[in-house]
Amino acid sequence: MYTNISGRPLDSPEFYPFYEMAEKYDIPIHLHPTHPPAQGQRKYELEYKLPIIFGWPFEISIAIGRIVFSGLLEKFPNLKIITHHLGGMIPFLEARIDGVSEEGMEEIVDKRILSKKPMEYFKKIYYDTATCGSMPALECAHKVIGPDQILFGADYPFGPEDAEKWVRQTLHSIQNSELPNDSKNKILGENANRLFRQ
Repeated sequence: MYTNISGRPLDSPEFYPFYEMAEKYDIPIHLHPTHPPAQGQRKYELEYKLPIIFGWPFEISIAIGRIVFSGLLEKFPNLKIITHHLGGMIPFLEARIDGVSEEGMEEIVDKRILSKKPMEYFKKIYYDTATCGSMPALECAHKVIGPDQILFGADYPFGPEDAEKWVRQTLHSIQNSELPNDSKNKILGENANRLFRQ
């Protein structure tokens, strides 16, 4: 799924039947960023590939944020979502997500939208490693999200050298990171085998 459907956010009730079926049949949903609705984009933001460099991680963060804060994962607790690019800004902003949310959490909890802190829901989502081989991004996500929710991903078939460069860089960053070997094994295949019931 794209991060918005013709400009409509993914927590729109019209998509609930789709989520219900995905949950019922235990089929993971893979989110990929796309451009936000055109109104609100300024010309200078469209230059230098800025929408892809900065806009797509922002768009994926907003989409996941809406999924969490709308209570979608409360309504469909067994829904399995895979997000692209290590969740955009989610791991990096862990403390901010819960910290800024605390001010309005009582109202959210009183309305029975969320029964837990927001980051507990974010940690139920799966995150792929498609960050052009960034070891700091991988290590941040590993520390915040944990090894059980990270899947190997390299943005294939996109990227330089017929997409092979990012595959090599991503494999290199995982294999040469300081992550424990059991975490590396989970990221490089065990998690996907479990998720897709292989």
